[in-house]
Amino acid sequence: MRQDMREALIRWRDGQTYPTGSFLGAVLANDLMGAFAYADEDNREHMFDFAMFLYNDMPGRTGNPDIDIWGSYEAIKNTLKRRNNALTLDKPE
Repeated sequence: MRQDMREALIRWRDGQTYPTGSFLGAVLANDLMGAFAYADEDNREHMFDFAMFLYNDMPGRTGNPDIDIWGSYEAIKNTLKRRNNALTLDKPE
């Protein structure tokens, strides 16, 4: 896996507050067909590495998209909403 892809996944895991691109969005949503459709040649060749990163380096999934940070498009959307709401609440007056 390219370093920029690994770093993007780490940023997402660690609290990134902006959306990912189409490819990483599909990877994080656990959308195999979408990930292959959006992948460039290099990322397509390293798809196993992405799966292993999700399995080994991301928090476990509960199956609840209101809590999980990956595993479905709904989980990604909810994660962004939670993180952006937290930023708004933490803004100094």
